[in-house]
Amino acid sequence: SVVLGNLPLGLGAAGFGWRAFPERVEGARALHLDARGGVLLSAFVVVGLVGVGSIGPWSLPAIAVGGVLAWAYWRHAGRVEDPVLARRHVTGAAYRRFNLAAVGALAAGLGADSYLPLYLRGARGTSESFAAFSVLWLSIGWTSGSFATSWLRDRIGGRRRVAGGGAVLLGGLVG
Repeated sequence: SVVLGNLPLGLGAAGFGWRAFPERVEGARALHLDARGGVLLSAFVVVGLVGVGSIGPWSLPAIAVGGVLAWAYWRHAGRVEDPVLARRHVTGAAYRRFNLAAVGALAAGLGADSYLPLYLRGARGTSESFAAFSVLWLSIGWTSGSFATSWLRDRIGGRRRVAGGGAVLLGGLVG
């Protein structure tokens, strides 16, 4: 029901966004769609989520397949002109600290999202509603951060935005 509820919102946003696309700039080079890279990254995400989504018989094989897919994408990204995710955006000096903070925040968020309701429900004996409410703030924070980032995109330069976001992220991790 969550997905179905978001479907009309997504379609409406796509409709508004499609009308807001700028016109093609004369002399701009054509956009190359990296379909193979998109498939590799999508498969990596799906397999990775299966691997870490719950502990079960498919976890280790899924993580291993995810590692192979990540390696295949890394090789692919080094061979094409316009990859979906350029290597420099993962390993470049300007993004290194931000990426490490993002990985830490994602790990902390996934850990809290998985462990906190389980702990509250199983060990503390709280209600299902209370356990679900415990992760509400992760969803609110993620959504608020997305809105703030999109609003700041046109108002603050990239380096300052990344540094500020990294500082907020680090504060959230410590908190």
